[in-house]
Amino acid sequence: MSQLSKKMPFRRRVLVPLAAMVMTASIGSHALAQACLVEEEITSLHLEALRTELMVAALSCGTEIHYNAFIDRFRAPLISGDVTLAGLFQRLYGPATGSDHRDGFTTGLANRVSAQQSAQRVEFCNRADKIFTAAEEVSTGGIGPFAEKYSRLDRAKIQACSAG
Repeated sequence: MSQLSKKMPFRRRVLVPLAAMVMTASIGSHALAQACLVEEEITSLHLEALRTELMVAALSCGTEIHYNAFIDRFRAPLISGDVTLAGLFQRLYGPATGSDHRDGFTTGLANRVSAQQSAQRVEFCNRADKIFTAAEEVSTGGIGPFAEKYSRLDRAKIQACSAG
């Protein structure tokens, strides 16, 4: 760490850049917040949010074995969710920038989860342990509802399309 960095207050050195990253992720998902999403797209968002949280837990809480088992067990629905998510961002932002916006969305999720982990490490790791344990009882076909139950996405900001 440079001498200048050591003299900068924690707030300016860490919290301001972190807030900027989170705000960028929120702004980048503006079209997402305004979009009408079908159930499969909503599920794919929850799958991505849950996978991202568990990935951060694997790296921060030493739960790599549980994370790898989760990924192995739910590989097919996670891949399907990835395809759906890619299609969603292509639909919302176009083929030229859809993948960039998706990457921004995922990075924003990881940044928010990392901030939560940093602020409340014990609670964060305990929650991850509970999720890993509960996931052991879920069939591969039941991972969608499971992800919707456990993901930390703000459901109020997800707009489902009206039936009919």
